[in-house]
Amino acid sequence: MTSEHMPEPAFKTSADELKSSKPSPPTKTPTPTPRPLPSTEALLECPVPLNDSSAMESVLRRNLQREGMKLEEVNSLIERMKEPIKEVGVKVDAGQKSDDAGIPREMWDLELVLSWRSEKVGSSAEKLQDTPWRLALEGQRRFWITRLRRMHLYSFWTWIRAQSQGELSRPMNDLKKQVVQPVWTLLPNGRFGWTYRWGGSQGGRKAVYKQWWQELHRKHKKNIEGGRDCLRRSCKASFWEWLGGSRPYFWLWPGKDLEMVRDGQPHFMLGPIEPYTVPQPKAKTPQMHLQMIAKLVKARLRDYIEVGYAESLMHAFAVPKGLMDIRLVFNGTSCGLNANIFAPHFGLPTVFQTLRSLDVGTFACDIDIGECFLNFMLHESLRKFSGADITNLRSDDPALAEWEAGPRTAVCSRSLEQNKLLLEIERRKTTPLLGTLVELNLPGSDNYDPSKGWVLKLRASGDLACDVFVYIDDGRVTGATRELCWAAAQRFASVCNSLGTQSAGRKRTPPSPWPGHWAGTVVFTLPYVAGTLTPERWAKTRAKVMELVEAFKEEAKKMGLPPEKARPMLDSAMLQSNRGFLNYVGRTYKWLPPYLKGLHLTIDIWRKFRDPVTGYKVRGKERVRAESMGWHNYVLEQLELNGDEGDEELYKIAEGDTPPPKVQAAERLWSDLKALETLTNVEEPPIQRYRGEKLATVLYLLGDASGHGFGSINVDGDEIEWQTGVCSEAWKEESSNYREANNITTRLEELAKGKSLSGVEIFLITDNMVFEGCFGKGHSTAEKLTDIILLLRVLERDHSLVLHVIHISGKRMKSSGVDGLSRGDNSEGIMAGANPLKFIPLNEGANQRSQGAVERWVRGWWSDDRGRVFLKKPLKLLDPEDWFSLHEIEEARLWMPPPAAMETVISLFNEDRLTRPDIPHVFCVPRLMTNLWRKALSKDADVSFEVDVGSDVWSYSQFEPLVVMIVFPFAHVDRYNGPWMVRGTDIADKAVKELTLGFKWAGHRGKRKFDDMDGELQALWESPEMRSRDILRQLLHKARKLPPVQKCLVWPMLSRVSPRPLPQTTTGGGRGSRKRKSNKSTAVQKRKKRRSCNGDPL
Repeated sequence: MTSEHMPEPAFKTSADELKSSKPSPPTKTPTPTPRPLPSTEALLECPVPLNDSSAMESVLRRNLQREGMKLEEVNSLIERMKEPIKEVGVKVDAGQKSDDAGIPREMWDLELVLSWRSEKVGSSAEKLQDTPWRLALEGQRRFWITRLRRMHLYSFWTWIRAQSQGELSRPMNDLKKQVVQPVWTLLPNGRFGWTYRWGGSQGGRKAVYKQWWQELHRKHKKNIEGGRDCLRRSCKASFWEWLGGSRPYFWLWPGKDLEMVRDGQPHFMLGPIEPYTVPQPKAKTPQMHLQMIAKLVKARLRDYIEVGYAESLMHAFAVPKGLMDIRLVFNGTSCGLNANIFAPHFGLPTVFQTLRSLDVGTFACDIDIGECFLNFMLHESLRKFSGADITNLRSDDPALAEWEAGPRTAVCSRSLEQNKLLLEIERRKTTPLLGTLVELNLPGSDNYDPSKGWVLKLRASGDLACDVFVYIDDGRVTGATRELCWAAAQRFASVCNSLGTQSAGRKRTPPSPWPGHWAGTVVFTLPYVAGTLTPERWAKTRAKVMELVEAFKEEAKKMGLPPEKARPMLDSAMLQSNRGFLNYVGRTYKWLPPYLKGLHLTIDIWRKFRDPVTGYKVRGKERVRAESMGWHNYVLEQLELNGDEGDEELYKIAEGDTPPPKVQAAERLWSDLKALETLTNVEEPPIQRYRGEKLATVLYLLGDASGHGFGSINVDGDEIEWQTGVCSEAWKEESSNYREANNITTRLEELAKGKSLSGVEIFLITDNMVFEGCFGKGHSTAEKLTDIILLLRVLERDHSLVLHVIHISGKRMKSSGVDGLSRGDNSEGIMAGANPLKFIPLNEGANQRSQGAVERWVRGWWSDDRGRVFLKKPLKLLDPEDWFSLHEIEEARLWMPPPAAMETVISLFNEDRLTRPDIPHVFCVPRLMTNLWRKALSKDADVSFEVDVGSDVWSYSQFEPLVVMIVFPFAHVDRYNGPWMVRGTDIADKAVKELTLGFKWAGHRGKRKFDDMDGELQALWESPEMRSRDILRQLLHKARKLPPVQKCLVWPMLSRVSPRPLPQTTTGGGRGSRKRKSNKSTAVQKRKKRRSCNGDPL
């Protein structure tokens, strides 16, 4: 255990020159022609290098030379990146993160030396080999592990003594004086010392002690049994490894989390669990089966799986991990356990969320939480449904023959409780993990620097503060210098070990600007901040895409149809396996995930209330019609309308809970597969820059209301490069969405041909919502528009662009002066030389833009007429400094950050939501850059609606609507089977519908009539602020009655209620006794209500 500069303009053109000649008629945009790919077998059988860094080094060399860097500069840079690892003298390879890897003791010894920087000892591997003190390190480690065990024992009994104070008949301190007495005598080791003997009558004293011990165990049974288990495991641990397994030291955790950490988290049940007794199957291959046996035997020997009573079994299966290792996974889906447990959204960090702590030259290292899924206790209520069949998973080791002769069924007693661990680590952060300053470097601000992150947590010195990001059990620590990075990793590991969770020393890597892959991405910070994949992972990605394309073609050929018109039946298991891997790759490249949607829709197309042609969920009125006519008839009707024959098999499949062996391809699957084939049609893994070095802003204007004009602007520092003209008759026949998308993409292609766009941050600002949506989704029903978006994505890949597509209101586009291009007016707004981002407030929050009106409105409905706030949790408006210290805030959170900062806010909110689910949240964000946050936040939001412009809350000058999302708290309730969230309930759906229609009507008064809103309701919305306040107050009042929300209410302490004597009866109090008439009038009695001390009616 170890404690603006923008690119040079390609050309400058005046408006008169362009107006003199009309553009040529449009032609069909050519789809990028894919290069021939090698066969799937050749890609799958490509050699895998044993060292990731050697393969990545060659890829980086070729990319740097391709960008124009000289060979000498490339060699110098590579040596600089490898210097930290050479200094430590440790070879970091892909096998280091294996569960059975050896301990890199040389790295630990040398890090100790490098932290001292002593001239006498030396700082290189050669000098270290000859230092005599290195031989004494093992003795020092044995001493400190022994001392650590004593500290654990002392801390536990100190805590037990404090817990039992006043509960036992005899205090523990007094008992020691009564039953024993110290004696100075000769000890068995031949030395004199103090020992204890029974005082007085030995039998009587023993009886007193026995009585006290039984009382202690009776009142603190779970504490003592849990503490004994923790201490037993601690005694078996070595300095490097927990040989006896681990369990959290629950007495060191906060009091409100102590019981949950000790006994396990009670799960949110949705219904009864049916027994599942299918025997455990063998692994796919004999080698994987032997590895499964080794993993399971190790877990049993460490008492993670115990012998016990089980009503239901849970199968285990192996997943390849690294080069030779596997990961043992227990499947809660096949046994039906997951279907009966509510699981809240679990947001995982990606490489994009770690960018705030990365700069050029930043160091990073990896840490690992060992046996994370086995360390935490599984709640007793679920243990009997988590049995493990070990009949075919016993060890053949003769030394374990007698032990293996036990029962064939064991019970898994462990679960994942990582959220509480993350909270406690946040509480115990000290130097160097603490950042004292939070700086916003957002687009639109005067001093915006594209080479830095948008949200920066800084130290007092001005350097980036260290940070820790945890992806399940893999952690990444960042630091401005090598020493700070290692110190931060040591602090994180020390906190983990002190709480009883493992920090795997064998998986620690030395700090480096090239730390290797984490969460599927290889990130490096020299010569710039970028990410890529390893060559073998990229080859596997191409093989997976080819496998999908070939399977589709083969099945379409059997149907006698071209792939463009076929919707064949595909193997469901193959689709799910390939989707899982490609999802992982999509964490590195933003241009890949939009084209995985066809896979998602195809895999789930068999489910009920999914369109049998498109795969999308059937919603709204169509959902009501499907329910009324029956799902069977609805499916057959849709297939008939699409030209397919009605297939009874689809209906039968939709009624089940498990996926069928084969599923029918969704309508957009083939176009997505062709796009994936095009995007992966490069031999080497693309290097994706995550940080720009220069800033370029490209704006586009479709033209006036008649649609006869076009134009585009490229702002380059103090220069403005613009184009405008009049559309030809043939061009006017195209849709406005296609014309705008084609104009922007063509302009970007011209810029790419004229100069290098590598490292340039580009903002494509458009008032066309369809273009923004298609860019994010990667697909449109218009084939030409889909091809345009794909061409834009290819440009993003080939030139490593930092590309942002932002939708703004058409009125905002006009107010910025760009609208004057079609009329030849170039004297206003952006055309006068102003920064275009100044007209787009990406760096301003809702409260700043409304001058406090939004905050006053929210606080108005968060409390009722009597001033009582919801759940007795007042709202706190969070400043940027509060974002990184949420663990210190007990109030409800009111988030009103700038839209450009929402990506960071979402990652911090995900952590806070997991650690403090009892805290409500309110988000008010202008509808800008929604691709960064809206979808992610909607997964947790219970209520989401838009406040349209035109009210006192959000005036017409704001242009874009205000998005409001409310996240209600929830807590576990015994013997309750849901619903666990307000989301999806009738009260939430009704409020959202009325608020959405009401604000739209209020913003379009006299212009538009909403058929869904009757005249009486429209009259109520004459004052949107007052009406919305009433609706939201009613929503909060009804939501607090939901048991999981009601339990989060902090009730007043009983001691605050003044004690009253019980009323005395004047008669015998029998059944026939008559009540005494009161002298007070009936009216007074009706007005008087019994109230508590704070005025609330009881």
